[in-house]
Amino acid sequence: MLETAVAPLKVQQVQRQELTRPGDGLLYAGFAIFALATLTVGRATDRVWAVWAAPTYVAAALTCLLLDRLGRRTPTRAWLAALVIGGALIAPLAQLILTGHAKSEVAGVERAAAHLLGAGAVYPSGAELSAAVQQWGYEAYFPYLPVMALFGIPDVLTGGARLADPRVAFSLAYLGCLAIIVDTARRENRGRLWLLLAASPLAASPLVTGGDDLPVVGLMLCALVLASRDRSGWAGFLLGLACAAKALAWPLLPVLVAATFVRRGSRAAAAMLSCGLLAPVLTLVPMLVVEPSGLVTHVLRYPTGLESAPTVAASPLPGYLLAHWMPGGRLCAIGLLLATAAAMGLRLLIRPPRDEAGAAKYAALGLTLATLLAPGTRTGYLMYPLMLVLVAWYCLGGGGRPQNEQGQGGRDTSLELATSPR
Repeated sequence: MLETAVAPLKVQQVQRQELTRPGDGLLYAGFAIFALATLTVGRATDRVWAVWAAPTYVAAALTCLLLDRLGRRTPTRAWLAALVIGGALIAPLAQLILTGHAKSEVAGVERAAAHLLGAGAVYPSGAELSAAVQQWGYEAYFPYLPVMALFGIPDVLTGGARLADPRVAFSLAYLGCLAIIVDTARRENRGRLWLLLAASPLAASPLVTGGDDLPVVGLMLCALVLASRDRSGWAGFLLGLACAAKALAWPLLPVLVAATFVRRGSRAAAAMLSCGLLAPVLTLVPMLVVEPSGLVTHVLRYPTGLESAPTVAASPLPGYLLAHWMPGGRLCAIGLLLATAAAMGLRLLIRPPRDEAGAAKYAALGLTLATLLAPGTRTGYLMYPLMLVLVAWYCLGGGGRPQNEQGQGGRDTSLELATSPR
């Protein structure tokens, strides 16, 4: 009798916890402050994004305040996040594409794709590179790995059609990965994940203005959640695609392989590693055969500041300040970066992470240190560790909730727990 009387109270308590989530409104308010600040200090393309995003975030914050007072359920907030994606991502992206404005990396991806289709290689070198530097300056360099050039192929094949802009491909690839990622979260967290990983300035601003980092980080996050579902081969393959697009994805590969070995055994780890190396081998080996000097120049020498053209990755973080304000500081910064990588690798061998959430946090720490210590760096690279931590928290049990509390596909079992007999 007592259990029968208490069960409805537990249901009401769980429902009230679901209805009362004022954090969304605070997040939108914070996003609005960021967008308003971008209006005053951002570059031209950033300000176009902010013109759309600032009123969108303000309206969303006020709507959340109203929903809190009315006691509406979280699915309403999920729809609100979808509308914010339209105002803070799709609308400004359409305007910038139609007017032909973008950050320099978009044009770099297009030129790399044109060079790949025309010359069978991604990286110009020698006299060709010298001529390109005279014409384009630092934009002549392509500091990415070969898969990144594939995003520019639609633009080349269509002669520069608006819908073939690389940012469209970047956005579709990222949102496709995000749909898989959100599906693994608990039901009540899905709206919050869409808010943080698609509607927030963390994702919307770079997708609108440049966007090349987002498909890379999307593939990394997708690999983590697939590994947590015991899809080691597919997880390795997607992570390998990320590694073949940008070097920042490489730290996650050995960490996730180590966690898979600890949790699932040598066979799963071997499948992940072999599938993870497939795309890098198939794309990098031909480049090493056809244009080894070009690959070294664009991917190693230019990002570390060893070329005559200065890298635009110049945020005033410790590694950059050390490289530019201390005699011999560049070599010191590179040495410190290598020493940190060696220390992280040694710790990985001695004490590997035990699950995918631990792997995400370990890789996030390594990427944070790499961003801080690299001689050529951007504060925007911190989106990688931040998104890794968010997915570890919401999808991989990294917030202190065991993964086995989730049903298949992140099914919400809170009502079942509340009403089941003890």
